[in-house]
Amino acid sequence: MAYQETVVRRNQHRIHVRDHPGAGPPIILMHGFPDNLHLYDRLVPFLSPPRRVVLFDFLGWGSSDKPSGYAYTTANQVGDLDAVITQLGLEQVLLVAHDASGLIGWLAIVPEVEPIDWRTARASTLGAPAQG
Repeated sequence: MAYQETVVRRNQHRIHVRDHPGAGPPIILMHGFPDNLHLYDRLVPFLSPPRRVVLFDFLGWGSSDKPSGYAYTTANQVGDLDAVITQLGLEQVLLVAHDASGLIGWLAIVPEVEPIDWRTARASTLGAPAQG
C-alpha cells in the first residue's frame, strides 16, 4: 500500500503524518489516547484507494515529537489537527475520531458551544416529543 510520510510543523515541534493517495475529500483518522496512527493499519486498506486517507500522531504520541513540559491540552490537540489540515492544504475533510480524539474532532468543528437544554436535546435525539 503506497503512502507518503511527512512532517507538519507546529511551532518548533514536528507532527508525523502518513498520507495515502486517493480522490475526494480526504478522510482524517485521529487516534485516541494512549495510541498512535497504527491504530488504523487494518482499516486503511478498505478506504484507500479510492479515498485519500490522512493519519497523524498527535504531539506526545507515536513518531511525533514528545516535548518535555508541553501542555498536552485538548486545545493544543485541536491545534495539532489544524496544523495538519492547514499545512497539507486540505479544504473539505471527513474527520474520524476514536476514544478521546472525539472531543478534539467536536471542538474542531464547533469551537464555541452554546449551552443547551438537555431535556430538549435528549428528547430530540430519542425521537420523543420534548417535555416542558
